[in-house]
Amino acid sequence: MLLAVGCLTLCVFIIGSHSAVAQETNQHCQMIDVRTFSLPDSLIVDPSSIVLTPDQPYQLDLAQSQLTFEFAYVGEVCFRFFPIQKGKVHQHKSTDLYDSTVSFSARQLQGNAGYQKEELFATPNIYKTGSLTRGVSFGNSQSVNVLSNFNFQMDGQLTDDLNIRADVTDQNVPFQPEGNTQQVREFDNVTFEVYNDSLSLLAGDVVLKNGDSYFLRHYKNALGGQADIRYGLGNNGQGRSVLAIAAAKGQFADVTVQAVEGLQGPYQLSGPSGQQYVVVLANSEQVYLDGQLLKRGFNYDYIIDYNLGEITFNPSVLITQFSRIRVTYEYSDQNYSRSIIAAHQELQIGRTTVHAGYYREKDNRNKPLAFNLTNDDKIQMSQAGDHAIPVPISGATETDYSGERVQYMRLDTVDLDGMPQTIYRYSRDSTIQLYSVSFTNVGIGSGDYALVDNDVNGRVYEWVSPSGGVSQGEYAPVRFVPAPNQREMFVLGTDLKLSPYLTWSTELALSNEDKNLYAEVDDDDNSDVAIRSGLEVKDKPLGRSDYKWSGELNYEYDGGDFQPIDRFRSIEYDRNWSYTPATDSSRTANHIFNLGVKMEKDRFNLIRANYSNRQKDQFIDGYQIDSELRQSLGGMKVLGGFYDMKNKSLVEESTWRRMFGEGYFDSFFVVPGYRYEVDDNQVSAVGSDSLVRTAMNYESHQFYLRSHDTLRTKFRLDYTLREDKSIWQGILKPFTLAKTARAQLSTAFSQGQEVGMNFTYRELAYQEEFSDLEDEALILGNLTYRGVFFDKHVRTNLSYTTASSREILREFVYVEVATGEGTHTWRDLNGDGVQDLTEFFEAVNFDERRYIKVFVPTSEYVEAFNTIFTFTMNASMPRGWKSAGGFKGVLSQFSNNTSININKKSTEDSFASRFNPFTLDVKDQNLVFVRDGIRSTLFFNRSGQGLGLDVTYASVNSKQLISRGVESRYAVDWLYNMRYHLSREWIMTLGLVDQLKENASQFQAERNYLIQSYKLEPGLVWQPKNNYRMSVTYSYTQKTNLEGDKDEKSLINIVSSEMRWSNGAKNALTANISYSLIDYDGDENTAAAYELLNALRPGHNYTWRINYSQKLISGLQMSLGYEGRQSADSPMIHMGRMQVTALF
Repeated sequence: MLLAVGCLTLCVFIIGSHSAVAQETNQHCQMIDVRTFSLPDSLIVDPSSIVLTPDQPYQLDLAQSQLTFEFAYVGEVCFRFFPIQKGKVHQHKSTDLYDSTVSFSARQLQGNAGYQKEELFATPNIYKTGSLTRGVSFGNSQSVNVLSNFNFQMDGQLTDDLNIRADVTDQNVPFQPEGNTQQVREFDNVTFEVYNDSLSLLAGDVVLKNGDSYFLRHYKNALGGQADIRYGLGNNGQGRSVLAIAAAKGQFADVTVQAVEGLQGPYQLSGPSGQQYVVVLANSEQVYLDGQLLKRGFNYDYIIDYNLGEITFNPSVLITQFSRIRVTYEYSDQNYSRSIIAAHQELQIGRTTVHAGYYREKDNRNKPLAFNLTNDDKIQMSQAGDHAIPVPISGATETDYSGERVQYMRLDTVDLDGMPQTIYRYSRDSTIQLYSVSFTNVGIGSGDYALVDNDVNGRVYEWVSPSGGVSQGEYAPVRFVPAPNQREMFVLGTDLKLSPYLTWSTELALSNEDKNLYAEVDDDDNSDVAIRSGLEVKDKPLGRSDYKWSGELNYEYDGGDFQPIDRFRSIEYDRNWSYTPATDSSRTANHIFNLGVKMEKDRFNLIRANYSNRQKDQFIDGYQIDSELRQSLGGMKVLGGFYDMKNKSLVEESTWRRMFGEGYFDSFFVVPGYRYEVDDNQVSAVGSDSLVRTAMNYESHQFYLRSHDTLRTKFRLDYTLREDKSIWQGILKPFTLAKTARAQLSTAFSQGQEVGMNFTYRELAYQEEFSDLEDEALILGNLTYRGVFFDKHVRTNLSYTTASSREILREFVYVEVATGEGTHTWRDLNGDGVQDLTEFFEAVNFDERRYIKVFVPTSEYVEAFNTIFTFTMNASMPRGWKSAGGFKGVLSQFSNNTSININKKSTEDSFASRFNPFTLDVKDQNLVFVRDGIRSTLFFNRSGQGLGLDVTYASVNSKQLISRGVESRYAVDWLYNMRYHLSREWIMTLGLVDQLKENASQFQAERNYLIQSYKLEPGLVWQPKNNYRMSVTYSYTQKTNLEGDKDEKSLINIVSSEMRWSNGAKNALTANISYSLIDYDGDENTAAAYELLNALRPGHNYTWRINYSQKLISGLQMSLGYEGRQSADSPMIHMGRMQVTALF
């Protein structure tokens, strides 16, 4: 990171001054006292630049150019805007400059908008934007924390023929983005590229992709550098050289996910070695369903939670027990420092093209990252060879006492069989030697430890004595450590163009894979070769017809020990041969012969046939025939396909026949069609008619009506009848009969009205010998609606989804982060110095925000019905009524914002519970997860002078089943606010709050409370000038805990004063002081007391805050902050912050 910042600074310093274009920004600051602030409507505001002093949550409506606060906000808002008028065309580059066929095209800058951007360094011919922030926070209740945030993008010219672009994003707490969109912006990303038409030098976070090669395939996220050079070779040739050296950011995995009938997810991804939880590198996954690659995104096929490694399929994708789900991805686990070298060389001279490639990734066995290996561990690993890995090593490490971690003591004991044992037991004794112990799930009956319930902040394991020599637990105090490994491949290939349509190609590959760099045994099978050679004809005109024909003839040999870097064949290649590589330990050679021919006129007229013969000793001796036909017969389109495979291995014989036929008429706006499919796979033992398995065996009929491709409204109705067969006592028997009806609709039926719908109903009945299984019915659907009414004065958005889902039972722990970056605080209520789960609370004071709540998934699932409902409405009276006066003039002052969000997962299968999102009273025995939030605000004179009123109803209900029981939170608020301009300088405010707040937990009863609050808050604001403002407020709050028979009550009187001053964008000062007098006689060391006391103490409490910001020079800003508090009988708390921001 330091190297990247240094390189960036150097690049910026060596570049002179020149005004940038199109997207430069200016800064504007303004004092406000409103619930809703309207941004300049004629300008485009940069959302990331909005800064509030003091900070307060807000909602930004870009369409309406408005900031909305939960409560009336008094403070300073600063933002940067693009000085470009909305609706006016501004052009940074001519569209003629963009040529998608040239990967290294120089990006020339054109034009100048004629305005000056505030920036630290001016740069010629380079567009740049972003900021670099560095700061420090310190105080007497915290350690020194360094604050860091860097967001920078740059693109432009260094010289006339050399360009540069950069994308740097770095922040204090990096996190994985949500995988709910197709484009994912990575965090903590550093990328620099210097390039022109023939050169590309790339450094930082790079994606290493293979060149033009059949055998050598790879796609790796890495951190390093890459050089890509293109050059000419005389008058009739050209070359390209690519070299990359990098460090791996993760490991590659290719896993098959077991589908569940009607279950959309989430499906948990596991590691290739059975790791239960993995963190997936963003944008590295590829998800295949039935051999087809899916698209990520809410509007496409699936979404993914990268941090939890969970995939959920959208309602448009139907998942059944016969679905084949396969996922390739990279995950963040790294056991050793791993280096990557990749090179590609290509030379083209005349009709001959020669390419060579090399790739190597290798672990550094002397640099383990997640563990330490003793000499005994290394010896054990060297003796394990390639097969007895991963190797178990001790999971215990000596450590000093810490109340923030789960620790164990080691002791000797005797088990129930009288055998001596050395065990680990959870301990809080700071006077003895303690251990930090990692436990691994080794399966029930294979371990001597069990996970136990405990209020400690972390997981606690307890020893369970073996009985009769048999272990009774499922965890062991060991870590299974993979051996350091190495994979590399070299390829050499040539393409000779014999004619404009005919090419002869050959490629030779040598692979080397060492699974254990510590061991010399088992190294005799590390290396092998592969070769592929053949002829290809491409798009040769067939006589005088409109058809073109293509064909191929090739032979491929793969040595038995040849190991690819990444998969180089189609995702279901081996499945189509009834071959499972995971069961093949003999590693015999592959001999593959392919012959294919295709005649094609267009996408509606095609004939194709392929033949393949494959020989793999002991496992494959067979052939495949794959053919396809498409024909347009006037208004009728006909499609068909046939696949036939026979294969014989040493112990099994397999046949596979697939066929489909489809016909439809597309002469009308409604297109009727019919599709028939047969898929028949049978695998039997050699010399026997008895079947042993089948990969797929079904027959289906589908009837459909769909819209013509030219229609604006898109719809499809289809009905599918499918019968699947399974093996019963060696013969195929009817297994299930499925009836599936689907409806899809997407239309904008009038101006401002858009509807989208996707609905599926499926009945599954088990047949004959399988009739004892329970029949199933599935309803799956999604509805979206966007409406604009009454001349755009009412805008609504609605989304409704219902599906079968499941929830992973989770535990949670609290993890310490930098002060101010967290959400929770720990208070040692019992004074034992140990962090208990009951001692963490949502932090109120800034200096207490030191922990985040992290949910830890378990291996337990609960299947449920999931309903999601969202609705938003923004309504305002016609603007023209304002000038009409009278009753219309009064009505014109009213407006309303309403939002409803409901997400419910329940096991109750009644119609109302499954499909009615407003049925929220779910019984605990049926509850999995419920979260609903409703917020509606009615405004009068929302942003005008004179009298302004608003009334808000807000409710939030959250209830979740976790591993220890049900945890719920509930809050309902009525908020009343008034403001009245006594004069141009004086404003009177009044706020009323009626709140009911409940916290309930089945396993932490001491955290339960039900608090009723009433608050009255009058205030007075004096603003003689736009840059100066002073306010005084008084609030009286009464809080009562209604839980059980407790008589806990607090009376809180608060007087506060605030002063704000600013000098445009140059400097600003904000000061605030508050005095709180709290009357409370109950126990302070409870969760209810923390809420009743507003995180303060009974008696006199003082809080104060000062913030000052100063513009040092153009593009360089400094801010200083100090805040503190003093509570009765408590030490004074001080905290300071200093921050410098450079604008680019």
